[in-house]
Amino acid sequence: MDNVMMPISSKKKVCTFISFILFIASFAAGVFFLVKQSRYKNHIIDQAFIQAHDKTTICAQQLDDLLQLLIPQTASLAEKLSTTSLTPSEIETILKKKPTDIFGFGVAYLPDNTKTNNNAYAPYYVEKQGVNTAEDLSKIPGYIYYEQEWFKALLTKEQTFFGPFTDSVTGEDVIGVATPFYVTDAHDNSKKIGGIVYVTQSMNHLQHILTTLFLGQNGYWFSVANNEIILTHPREKLLYSRTTIDAFAEETQNAETAEIIRHAIQGKADSTSFNNTVTGDESWLIAAPIPAIKGALCGVFDKKEIPLDNDLMRKGLMRICLIFLASFLFLVISFLFHTNHTIYIFVISSAYSTLCLLTSIALIWSIINQYPFYKDPVTPITDKQQLSKYLTQTEHAATSLLLNQLHTYKSVGTAQNNYVPTGIFINTIQLLGPNQLQIIGYVWQQYHKELHKNLSQGFIFPQATKDNDTEEIHRNTEGDLESILWRVNTTLYQDTRYQKYPFDVKSFQIQLWHKDFEKNITLIPDFDAYNIINIGSMPGLRPSITLPGYDIQNSFFGYKTNNYRTSFGLYAHGPFGLYKRITKSEMPELYFNITAKRSLNKTLVVDLIPVIIIALILFIMLLISTEKNILSAAGSLFFSTIIAQIRFREGIPPYGLVYFETFYFILYIALLIVTLFVLLRSFKIVSEKDHLLLALLFWPILLGSVLGITLLYQY
Repeated sequence: MDNVMMPISSKKKVCTFISFILFIASFAAGVFFLVKQSRYKNHIIDQAFIQAHDKTTICAQQLDDLLQLLIPQTASLAEKLSTTSLTPSEIETILKKKPTDIFGFGVAYLPDNTKTNNNAYAPYYVEKQGVNTAEDLSKIPGYIYYEQEWFKALLTKEQTFFGPFTDSVTGEDVIGVATPFYVTDAHDNSKKIGGIVYVTQSMNHLQHILTTLFLGQNGYWFSVANNEIILTHPREKLLYSRTTIDAFAEETQNAETAEIIRHAIQGKADSTSFNNTVTGDESWLIAAPIPAIKGALCGVFDKKEIPLDNDLMRKGLMRICLIFLASFLFLVISFLFHTNHTIYIFVISSAYSTLCLLTSIALIWSIINQYPFYKDPVTPITDKQQLSKYLTQTEHAATSLLLNQLHTYKSVGTAQNNYVPTGIFINTIQLLGPNQLQIIGYVWQQYHKELHKNLSQGFIFPQATKDNDTEEIHRNTEGDLESILWRVNTTLYQDTRYQKYPFDVKSFQIQLWHKDFEKNITLIPDFDAYNIINIGSMPGLRPSITLPGYDIQNSFFGYKTNNYRTSFGLYAHGPFGLYKRITKSEMPELYFNITAKRSLNKTLVVDLIPVIIIALILFIMLLISTEKNILSAAGSLFFSTIIAQIRFREGIPPYGLVYFETFYFILYIALLIVTLFVLLRSFKIVSEKDHLLLALLFWPILLGSVLGITLLYQY
């Protein structure tokens, strides 16, 4: 039998070898999965960049197609004026037939070439304050159109795009295309330039198209003219100051930005990374050429909005962290087998294991904070295409900028009498309790004089926990549309969850109903009221708004259906039973959603420090306490822990056992074990060696318990 048994030294060598092999294998596995996870993330980022690049190129082409449609309007009328003698009334009749999606359509004669009694004639049919208006530039006091630089410059070219410049009738910034026409010289019958035919497009209209139809959730557009001046941008300050791309590059602190845009103006798409001037986040700037105006369309895409799967990233990185933890623990086991078992070696091994566990917990907390467990409870709607698709419940959202489709998008919200455009702007937000959210701000709605004539004007906050303080402060009528603005101060119930505290992400939902409860009116977002509507720019919130204890991540409009399981009494009785039964269940209801992630600073200072101090005191008790003072010390520490837990629970609703609260129960168990060990040592049931072993294992076991609870709650 003795010949078969392996010597102790040989067993230690085998165990050392196996432990070291496991260390190498687990470390290699950790590296493998880390590389795999990195490749997955890079693949998603690359795909997002390709999609953003393609989207910018396609949108630039569609915008170019839209601008190119301006050319036939000028060419056709210029040819008629060059070959046919048209009277002023005939010219004005043609101008009034301009397509609705063209801002202005005009003719400007050189002096003495008109067929009127005046030596100047410049009829211009333009949309002014929503109404098409006929004007004559020659009759504007103090304005001599043929002395304007834009007019002189256009006379020297056959056909060209021009702008931007300020429209003399509307005061809006416009671009356009102009074509010269020719008249017969009375002296020698030769052809000479008689003037120009031109059409204009409003910069506001182009920005509206770009903002509300084509980008949506993760960025915004801006365009640049051939002269390197920014034409359209969500930040109106850049437009008022006629900002150049060099000044824009200086503001973004990225000189490459200007060169990228210049490449696009020269006809070559290009891209770079830069600091988003609207959201302040790291973003891609992708520039594509607009050949019609020899300019560029620039798409700005927030990198933080890249559609990474939070669950996949969190679980993958946590697994990798655990594999590396196992690897380093195998290393310490190998070290223990390889060396002599002295107290010094055990202390080193305990400290090393504690450091590994502490590092793993910190890394896992960082991973959870970066990739929290969260899914939007409402369907986000960030542009009119998504809105149209959602409301019609079709699988085909419109994707082109063709003129015959634009009216569909522009009329969403007033095309049917059961749609009411609604907007919100929150000035102040605060939590009055775990489930009580107070908001102070403004709500507005738009009503069409004919389509909405049978509707009441107003809205309801269904979640309100007390009477709303709502005051109408403004009412304005433009054409057929009436806008009403209310100031609101209300407290709303929020169905929030705290189970994963402090790594919880809150979705504060502001539900809105129309005042005519029984008519199933659908409120829709008033996208036209916001300069930029991607969720990262937090539309509907005051720029400097704060929520104590939280970092606001985004805001957006969205829809959700609810099953109320009642008709709220909306029915009538007839001879054959119920009729006129109306249900609000499964109807799309408008929500304004605010996503906020808890700030860890408060948790680390206010909640975590007491737990750490209690654990340190408990460890000191284990080292120095005797049977004479252990009960009094344990009792004091027990009540201190209870007080700390009660203080912690004050800010948490009675919702089961939350993640962070489990730390207190770990402390209770540790306190009980330490007390028992000290008492058992006094009765010689537990030896000094066992007591020392517990002291060495105290921190690894305590931190291992925290790690296990973390995986149970947060994985």
